[in-house]
Amino acid sequence: MVSLHFDEIADIEIDPDRALVYELGWQSWSPSGSYSFKSTSPRPLKKIWQAMAYRPEFVDPSNCFQSDGVLIVNPGDGRPIVSFGVADIQGQIPHILATPKGNKHLVISSNLPIEARSWPSAVTIEDALSGWAELILSKMELQPLKAIAPAWCSWYCYWFNVTQNDIVGALGDITRAQLPITTIQIDDGWQEAIGDWTISKRFGDLKSTIATIKEAGKESGIWLAPFLVGANSQLAEKNPSWILGGADAGFNWNQSLLALDTTANGAMDYLLETFTMLKELGVTYFKLDFLYAGAMEGNRNRDIPSEVAYRQAMASIRECVGDEATIVGCGAPILSSVGLVDAMRISPDISPLWDPPEQDLSQPGSRAAILNSRARRALHGRFWVNDPDCLLLRPSIENRELIADAVASTNGLRTFSDPISSLDEWAIAKVRELITPAETAPAVPSPRVASVQYISQQVQ
Repeated sequence: MVSLHFDEIADIEIDPDRALVYELGWQSWSPSGSYSFKSTSPRPLKKIWQAMAYRPEFVDPSNCFQSDGVLIVNPGDGRPIVSFGVADIQGQIPHILATPKGNKHLVISSNLPIEARSWPSAVTIEDALSGWAELILSKMELQPLKAIAPAWCSWYCYWFNVTQNDIVGALGDITRAQLPITTIQIDDGWQEAIGDWTISKRFGDLKSTIATIKEAGKESGIWLAPFLVGANSQLAEKNPSWILGGADAGFNWNQSLLALDTTANGAMDYLLETFTMLKELGVTYFKLDFLYAGAMEGNRNRDIPSEVAYRQAMASIRECVGDEATIVGCGAPILSSVGLVDAMRISPDISPLWDPPEQDLSQPGSRAAILNSRARRALHGRFWVNDPDCLLLRPSIENRELIADAVASTNGLRTFSDPISSLDEWAIAKVRELITPAETAPAVPSPRVASVQYISQQVQ
């Protein structure tokens, strides 16, 4: 189980008018960013959002800064930027707090061992984050990143109601318009239920759909949430021993959500049979969503840390689909996914609306997606290809020009999700301009840091 005991690591003197604190949110949708000493960082505005978009186990007080895996402080007084981070991301990920003490001090505490390092030549927090990421990479043996081809996604066109006819129709529209799309990704709606990864009769013939995509010279992609189980699913009814005890994975699809215990006998076999079936149908691109469920705390069949269980399950999925397949993580634990995905969503969902519900930056909204994508730029080209979510360009989208500008400023995964018939001339031109293969070079250059000074390490 995760430790809820926090030890003090450091007491840092800061300039209250200029100091900045960088938070890295736990999963894709968790807010990330740099905040002034006198500000407060985001907290979930609803209990359900704590479970589904923040780190479920930690309900932090509002008077502190909180981060997962690494927290960075720029004291603002000319002294070096300092990072406080985990040394090995393949195990448990620490929860790190920075609590103001008086007007000129920050107290750093953590529930697990972390390292503190100063970055004497770092000019910005982004420099220090880049340097820290490269330190992490130096301890891992990872495959080279892929220049992932551009894709079209069904989600923001058809939502849960996508059918075979919708996909075949969109494929025809894309082909006739000669848009530079390589992958057609079928999103949520093809499956019988959340947890029941069989083909819905409502959708139609998935095998035929994938064959049609291949005949058009395109690759097939598909969405699934492998570690999530709907309370109304057949899986929940017939295999209750596969459910992670004590874990509340939230609410969606008009039902309570449960987490799959991937350590339970038969659970991973079931998932791997699903992935094998999809691979044999011709799927080469897998968008894996709501992955946080695989790393939730709970009563597992095997007594191993939640992050370790998650990494083992993801490694098994990778072995099943093969290195040649593309895996895109979403709603996924950020640091625990390094080395296991080709691309990673680094923001909440984009939306036809600019602002997220109740201004909660973990929720769908283009403004929230853009802010989080900017805050995690330094991870692109190091841990994976960043996925800022789909480009939306039809005229009804709020601030579509700002969305296009934000995507143009990234080097990451390029996907769009508009019905072709809804696009005007401006939007079509932007699709041709922006829908290009992902670049694999870091979005932020290697840090301008001549030396790294090791400060201290927590010992428990």
